[in-house]
Amino acid sequence: MTKIVILGAGYAGMIAALRLACHAEVTLINASDLFVERIRLHQVATGQSIRNLRIANLCPSNVRLICGYVTRIDPATKQVYVGEQAIGYDYLVYALGSRVSVTGVPGLSQHALTLNPEDSYKLIQRLRSAATKHVVIVGGGLTGIEAASEIAARYPTHSVTLITQGQMGAGLSVGGRAYLQEVFNQLRIDYIERTSVNRLEADRVITNRGDFVSDVTLWAGSFEVSPIARESGIQTNAIGQVLVDQYLRSVSDDRIYAIGDAAATGLRMSCATAMPTGAYAADHLLARLRGESLPAFQFAYMVQCISLGRWKGLAQWVDQDDQPQLRVIMGWRGAVVKELISSYTLWAIQLERFLPGLYRYPRPKNYGRI
Repeated sequence: MTKIVILGAGYAGMIAALRLACHAEVTLINASDLFVERIRLHQVATGQSIRNLRIANLCPSNVRLICGYVTRIDPATKQVYVGEQAIGYDYLVYALGSRVSVTGVPGLSQHALTLNPEDSYKLIQRLRSAATKHVVIVGGGLTGIEAASEIAARYPTHSVTLITQGQMGAGLSVGGRAYLQEVFNQLRIDYIERTSVNRLEADRVITNRGDFVSDVTLWAGSFEVSPIARESGIQTNAIGQVLVDQYLRSVSDDRIYAIGDAAATGLRMSCATAMPTGAYAADHLLARLRGESLPAFQFAYMVQCISLGRWKGLAQWVDQDDQPQLRVIMGWRGAVVKELISSYTLWAIQLERFLPGLYRYPRPKNYGRI
């Protein structure tokens, strides 16, 4: 039977593993035995109870799970190393995902926390501390907006400030940005736009527009990917994403597929694109094993959803290229849409275990014609 090794059990890796499990010998390698719902880490950070989901309980029994860190890949011999253990493969699915980068700003790694899983419980304790009065979030993307809203709603006595290099909610329509500003005003969140952070200290954030006192600094800046692909001789772009062809195969080795944030697809790093790439790569690989063909990977965006605390949200409709449209759902209705979509990601994984191939994702109207 064909041996397929999947590196990473995030949203992309899980969908790929479940879709392939009935047709091949699948080995899934992940740092831990827990499935991390990254889209809920802002809830975890504020002490909300989120279910611990074990990967083994989400997968059929024929998926072999290995917990550990990948140290290198040897494409020439088709082997992956976890420490000194070598695991052979016929095909490799590279899905090591991304994490918030903590490099590039003096003091960042020493004085800031992130929404990376290893920081979650530190953040809980710091936010609960009686000594915490000022919280600064750096980053005006969806991660920073959701974190600021969640923290301000959960801890109304804290002073919460969001600092961003650009415009807060830049990917939203005029109506979407107006509602976001309205909610921030209601939650008493100060937002400082078009401001660069020069360095971090233990009790403050130093910017080009002055200093901000901070008892807790949460860094929600850009993402970085694992260096394993580059270090293993696989062709990558400047930030380490695997360069892929139109079928999500590595341009340097067509037995390697790259999916999710680890693939240089030109798509936004997000769960919204991770799961479709995982599903497509699995479908293409299965078609390949059967001697069949599939059209090139294509994906169409539909909506951006933002939670603004537990009771308010914003669902911004976008065109297939992720550009904002006029339609926006706000308030409690927006929160319901956001929660349904967040829940759907897990439902899709759970259903895929029993009905492989059930998960579907939006495609352009001209899908299959190019």
